[in-house]
Amino acid sequence: MAPHVDFETLKAITAIAEANPFGHERPELEADLLGGGLSRDPLHALNTTIRGEITHHVAVRLRESLDLLTGPIRENPERFDEKKKALYRNGVWFWIYHAHHADLDRHLDDLDSKPEDDLKISQKSFDHFREDIGRYLILSSSKSSLEDPLCANPKDVADLFAFCFQLRRAVRGVLSRVVGDSESVIRLRCSIWEAIFTRRLLWSFQYLKDRMSNFSTLILGPSGTGKDLVAEIIGKSQFIPFNPDTLRFEINPNRAYRAVNLAALTPTLIESELFGHLKGAFTGASSDRKGHLELCSPYGALFLDEIGDLSPEVQVKLLRVLQSREFYPLGGEKVLRFQGRILSATNRDIGEIVGNGQMREDFLYRIGANVIHVPSLAERFDQRPEEADLLLAHILIKVLGREDSEVYSDVRERIRRLLLVGYRWPGNVREFEQCIRSLLISSDFRPLVTEKEGDENLDDLYRRMDLGEAKLDEVLKIYCSRIVREEGTYRKAATKLGVDWRTIKKHIGSGKKEGTGR
Repeated sequence: MAPHVDFETLKAITAIAEANPFGHERPELEADLLGGGLSRDPLHALNTTIRGEITHHVAVRLRESLDLLTGPIRENPERFDEKKKALYRNGVWFWIYHAHHADLDRHLDDLDSKPEDDLKISQKSFDHFREDIGRYLILSSSKSSLEDPLCANPKDVADLFAFCFQLRRAVRGVLSRVVGDSESVIRLRCSIWEAIFTRRLLWSFQYLKDRMSNFSTLILGPSGTGKDLVAEIIGKSQFIPFNPDTLRFEINPNRAYRAVNLAALTPTLIESELFGHLKGAFTGASSDRKGHLELCSPYGALFLDEIGDLSPEVQVKLLRVLQSREFYPLGGEKVLRFQGRILSATNRDIGEIVGNGQMREDFLYRIGANVIHVPSLAERFDQRPEEADLLLAHILIKVLGREDSEVYSDVRERIRRLLLVGYRWPGNVREFEQCIRSLLISSDFRPLVTEKEGDENLDDLYRRMDLGEAKLDEVLKIYCSRIVREEGTYRKAATKLGVDWRTIKKHIGSGKKEGTGR
């Protein structure tokens, strides 16, 4: 029999494979396995070179263990208990994913270049995938891997291929679209991953891959933070079965995701958009129309933005959909079924709108089986001011279509004037991007909306000054901050106030909150 240590290695590697790739646990587990002073920093998940090297070393250790165990475990399976067989099978699954992720990326590149086309996998690519599984597991015509961990039937092979493809879509989506290295953004990436795969990756594949539609996700956060982006990543990363006969997936991932902005529609139009209608159901309904609930793929997701603006009457109808999966089109009597997953978002205070009756409590519990909090830009920059540079670089590449160090340096220097005085970016990422576009065109940026927080701070300060409760350092901080914001730089503010610019900077920093990183 193979040495016991190989099962310990498999156990350690399975734990790595199951750990959230964007969290703190995985680098800890990798460092424990590989040793050698390996970094335990979760931000290395964002560096494709470092991430690739670490994963390669883990895969080498895994391959060595599998090669040692394959002969004994297949020749004398009765000598191994079910837990060890399952551990071996899970190791095979992880190695298969690693061995083929580059090939899967090429298919995803093809999909990105032609987002509306149905992707067809080459026969050679799928045959190679199946052959690699056959090196370690017994390819059976009927027995599944859940019945016998050492076997894999055709459905197992197709499902594993589809799951590996889903993993790559999710990894690429999160890495390319969620930018930042603050703790709140690390948590956001982890939350997105769990909304797709749960907290246990193997649970997701074995039991829940085709049942995630039962888990509605509610995305909370201030306006402009990118809640729709989070929903899109989740919606386009659902499990989509692969058909080995046609070499195609059941639906293009890009077409599996649908989005509706509820705030832009009247109550009648909301019902029509969601449930559909029959001809004559209301004034203007000149023909039958299918709604998003009917059109949504069983393997897709429907995103309802601004769910906090939904009327109680529509909430009742949507609650029935979430409970029974059944609904009627407007003017219709035939029961239809919704088979996809509901994602929703709001910038409203949930406690407030439930408390005042705008949102039903039972409706909240149904749409919020899973809740994701998207941080404000102020929270992100407080935790890690350098995150502004990462976000700037990302947005400039999107706007310019390429990297340009000269443009980056110029815009960065202008934005720093705002950041140095603690501008809170009330419009969040949306405002930050608008600022960048403005500075590419003109030499100045003026917020379109007056920052409320500064006015509230002044009102509160005046009140406490009247009561004799204000402290000198906060009076100086708030006043100096306002002058610097008006003048644009420390030096100009210092000239206006008749002091050295370093004095201004000292006063602005004197009343900072602990733990903000400023």
